[in-house]
Amino acid sequence: MAANTPYITQLAKADEIYGVGAERGAKGKSKRNNWSTDMKHNQSIKINDLIDSLKAQKKELTYCVYGKGSSDQATLETDCVIDEYSEITDDDEEISPKYITQNNLEFWFTDELLEDVTFNALKQKTSATNEEILKAIKHYNERDSFMKL
Repeated sequence: MAANTPYITQLAKADEIYGVGAERGAKGKSKRNNWSTDMKHNQSIKINDLIDSLKAQKKELTYCVYGKGSSDQATLETDCVIDEYSEITDDDEEISPKYITQNNLEFWFTDELLEDVTFNALKQKTSATNEEILKAIKHYNERDSFMKL
């Protein structure tokens, strides 16, 4: 793709060519992941499906990602939970969403971090795999800088 092609056009072209934001079917054809159309809080999802949704750029709500243990150990097959941001009281006390507290989940990522890292990765490499994007997310989460793909 030409270097001066607008970013959104590049992503649209990547979607057309590589099936970005889609899962590969049995014969290489892509089938849309419709998770984002039903996105809601208190939802459990695999990291792989979450990245597919991020690639599709279909954000319908603001959220944080929570999970068991450290996000450093997450794989594409790891389950995580989408839920609301924690509340901050006037006394600077952080109150996690009820579901997160009840299930002893840890905060992993904000939606903004995930979007920024995913879009940066796709800008660098339109054919970036979910594994590469997960690696870039972990890199950013640890170092506060984008990873070069």
